[in-house]
Amino acid sequence: MTQSVKKRQSRLFRSPNPRPIQLTERRLAELDILYRHRLATTDIFQAVLPGSDRRIQIELRDVWNAGYIDRPLEQFSMHIKHKGGHGRSEIIYALANKGMNELIIRNGYDKTKTDLNRKNQELGETTIFHDVGLTKLWACLKAACEQKARQKKNSYGLVFWYQDRSDREQLKTEIILPNAKKLNLIPDAAFKFQNPFGQYLFLVEYYRTRKGGHSTYLDKLKIYNLYHKQQKFKKYRIKKGFRIITVAPSSAVVENLIKLINSKREYESLRHFRFWFVSEEDYRLYLKERVPGKNYFKKTLDVQSILKPIFRTPINDKRYGLEDCRV
Repeated sequence: MTQSVKKRQSRLFRSPNPRPIQLTERRLAELDILYRHRLATTDIFQAVLPGSDRRIQIELRDVWNAGYIDRPLEQFSMHIKHKGGHGRSEIIYALANKGMNELIIRNGYDKTKTDLNRKNQELGETTIFHDVGLTKLWACLKAACEQKARQKKNSYGLVFWYQDRSDREQLKTEIILPNAKKLNLIPDAAFKFQNPFGQYLFLVEYYRTRKGGHSTYLDKLKIYNLYHKQQKFKKYRIKKGFRIITVAPSSAVVENLIKLINSKREYESLRHFRFWFVSEEDYRLYLKERVPGKNYFKKTLDVQSILKPIFRTPINDKRYGLEDCRV
C-alpha cells in the first residue's frame, strides 16, 4: 500500500481552495499591525503577539490564503539575490484590500482609494528593506518592554511609536531654514521611551546607501540641529532634548558615517551626543541556534538586545543604551 505524501503549498501562490476562517482578535491584531507598519515578517508577529510560533505561522498562512493579506513578490527575488537561494527566509506580509475593508468596518479607519493589492506587488527592494527594518525596531522595543513588565520592572515602557506610513501628519514638522524658507521635516519614525530615569524622545532615520551616498544623508541630518534650536521637539511634550537614531544595515556603514563626520569640517555640527548610530546587526528579535544533529534551528526571543549599550556617537568610542539613557 502506497502512502500519499502531502505536497507543501507554494509560498508564491494562494491555495485555490482556502479553508474558511473567522477573524479572531489575534487575526485582527495581525491586520492592524500591517495597517500601522505596512510590512512585517513572520518573526515580528511571533515576537509581539500571544500564542506559539507555530500557531501564528499557520494562522498567517490561512489569513493570506483567505485574501486578507499579501506576500509582496519582490521579497522572493531578494531572497535569491541576498541569500544565494539557500535556506528559507522569514515571509514578509502586507495588508490587502480585503483586510483593509475589514479594518474600515470594525475599527472605523478612513476609507482609502489606494489599490493595496496592486501597490503591494509593485513594492521594490528599497521600500521593503526600509519598512521591514522600521517594523523590526518597533517590535524589538515593544517586546523588550513587555518582557520587563513581566519581570515586574514597570518603569520601562514604549509610550508611543509613530511611523511615516500611517502617522505622517503627527511626524511632520515645519522647519525655518537660514534663508527664511520653510521645510517640512518628516522623520521615518518617532518614539517616546520610558526607563527608570524618565521619558525620552527618539527620532529615527532608516538609512540605506543610495544615490548621493553618505554625504547627502548627512546633509539631511544637519537639519535636526535647526529642529533642536527651534525647539520643535516640545510638540511631543518633552522638556529637555532628544536623540536622532540612524539605523544602518551594517556596522561598516555606521563606521563610515562616523568617520566622515569626524573628518570633514562641513559635518562638525553633527559631532554631538544628539546623534546616535546603530547597525541592524547590533540587535535582533530572536537568537537562532542550530539544534545538534538536526536540520533546523531553535529560536529564542532576544529582544533585550535593543536596550543594551549598542548606540554609537561621533563624540567618542563609548556605546550608549536605552536601558540607562539619561538625555
